[in-house]
Amino acid sequence: MVLLNDEMREPQAVEVLCHEWAHALAWNFAVDRLINAPDTDPVEFERACHDEAWGCAYSRVWRAYLDVIRDAA
Repeated sequence: MVLLNDEMREPQAVEVLCHEWAHALAWNFAVDRLINAPDTDPVEFERACHDEAWGCAYSRVWRAYLDVIRDAA
C-alpha cells in the first residue's frame, strides 16, 4: 500500500506513485534477503532497491503514464 500526504500536489503524487510502482515491478529475491537480514547496511539496501532493474522499471512506468496523459489530451 502506498499512502500519500494530503498536502502533496498532483505532480509530486504522480512521481511518488510511479516510483513505488517501479519498486513493485523490480522487487526480487535479493532485495527480500536484504530486508530480512538483521545486519543489512542501510546504504547497501538503498543501492539494491534502486539498481538497474528498478531504473528500467521506472522508465516503463513513466512511459506508461505519459501514454495515458497523451491519450487523455
